[in-house]
Amino acid sequence: MKRFLSPILAAALAVGVASFAFAADLSSWTGTVTDSKCGEKGDCAIKCVKEKGAKWAIYSPTTKETYVLSGKEDPSKFAGKEVTVKGTLNKDTKTIECTSIEAKK
Repeated sequence: MKRFLSPILAAALAVGVASFAFAADLSSWTGTVTDSKCGEKGDCAIKCVKEKGAKWAIYSPTTKETYVLSGKEDPSKFAGKEVTVKGTLNKDTKTIECTSIEAKK
């Protein structure tokens, strides 16, 4: 029984540590919801995503960077608006895995 419990306990500990490390990487960005192709605001962004294969993105004036948005959140209702995005950034792909998108107050 001890031989069986030890690997399970070790696996549970590893998952716990990994989830803690993932949670620590959550950050937030403020910017305008746009698209990954031309970066125009509003209706143009909606058209680029629907018809031209662009992806939803956020332009951050602080970093002067555009980050592609991914995840379960739907950025389309915020097209052309200033928002705060919370999530995890993949620096290699400049993609933010969104956990929330809220209109800037």
